[in-house]
Amino acid sequence: DFFPLAPVPGAQASLSDVLAFVSGQVNPVELLALARPLMALDWNAFIKRRREIRSKLAFPSSRDEREAADALGVYGLLRLCHHWKPVPVPAPDHTVPTSSDDGGDESATGDGRGFVSTIEHTVRLNPSIFSALSHGDLGGAVRLCVRRLKASGLRPHLGRAVGDRSFALRLAASLAFPVGDATARLLAERIVRPNLRPEDAEPPVAAEFATTAPEPGQPR
Repeated sequence: DFFPLAPVPGAQASLSDVLAFVSGQVNPVELLALARPLMALDWNAFIKRRREIRSKLAFPSSRDEREAADALGVYGLLRLCHHWKPVPVPAPDHTVPTSSDDGGDESATGDGRGFVSTIEHTVRLNPSIFSALSHGDLGGAVRLCVRRLKASGLRPHLGRAVGDRSFALRLAASLAFPVGDATARLLAERIVRPNLRPEDAEPPVAAEFATTAPEPGQPR
């Protein structure tokens, strides 16, 4: 029912890194070259020492993550349809303290200000979305996303998107990097409402980095 790629606790993708990837700041050839060595790591050992390891590495701040989320509307729409478990959607007017451990996903929640309590929505996987995206049909993929989210009881703020084939392929590739629940919650807060209501306006059209990114597999 859900996207099969789940993150290793403490090694979730950050939105700042996703933004760098989809905007063409990362060479996909070099990134792919890292895949085999990373798959050879002992991830069980990493999980046991993740706090120690993370303390020695540089991670985006909560502010950086929020700013990246603001810039990733189309990605967020796609991500919510490709999460590895039910999507945590903020419930209005119920703020609770920030969790001290969100599975190691500190980068998205560690601002000390608390977060809005959530209601989990099951967004069942629709393979046609990724198929459209991987064929360069961004508009078709987004239309399917909107339909899927509405069927799941969520109203997206975005209804359409425009972008070229290379941008669509970048977005498709970005879904290979799973995010944690805190990050999914951050995206949902910006992209959807938890209750369907009659639409009173035409949803906006999003165009993000539409012509700047090279196709996956092509060096910059």
